[in-house]
Amino acid sequence: DALITINREDFRRAKKFHLRPGGRVYRIPGVGICKERLKADEGAGERWRQQHGIPQKAFHLLAMGELNRNKNHAVILQAMKRLSSREIFCSIAGEGKLGAELERKIAAFGLEDRVRLVGYQEDAASFLASGDAFLFPSRREGLGMAALEAMAVGLPVIAADNRGTREYMCQGVNGYVCRWNHAEEFAASIRCLQQAPEICRTMGTAAKKPAEYFAVERTVQIMEKVYRHVLEGG
Repeated sequence: DALITINREDFRRAKKFHLRPGGRVYRIPGVGICKERLKADEGAGERWRQQHGIPQKAFHLLAMGELNRNKNHAVILQAMKRLSSREIFCSIAGEGKLGAELERKIAAFGLEDRVRLVGYQEDAASFLASGDAFLFPSRREGLGMAALEAMAVGLPVIAADNRGTREYMCQGVNGYVCRWNHAEEFAASIRCLQQAPEICRTMGTAAKKPAEYFAVERTVQIMEKVYRHVLEGG
């Protein structure tokens, strides 16, 4: 009766499927961004940095997601290894079966003082408020709500190119797009933002606009239409 997709590529493919008579294909903006959940108290970002040993003047990179192969945190470590600046720090939030492996790589690369696995962050607002830029290197994404939430609070994003990030990333406007397995591209993008604070701020401001499309209110409106369609029998 209704086939729901969350990106344009899947929507176009799904429209070629054979549905039952009266069946329709819909595209929703994921589960939707809840802006209220992302509002941080004044000074929350500074407090988060202090609690986790991130210098206030450091360029702080964030990543958030389950620690698995698809989320591709390994490329972040490879990129950080290429960056000699002692002023660049990275905090990776999330839990998963690759935690121990990532910790070993952090130690092997000599990054213990600049890269931290900080576990699941229940207070996402304070975590995001502590950052200067957001890393999103997934091999595959249907959409990628973590990146969209970062954009919604004004962080530029350095993302891997996939069918999810193509929904909202614009190269050189709200961040940078890299090939998922090219650490040197991630490192170069990080370096560009760290060395040009004004560009970093401009991209962060630009990131807020596309994120508005993915507000939870829009998802609710579309889902109401989906349920009406099904209840009314097409």
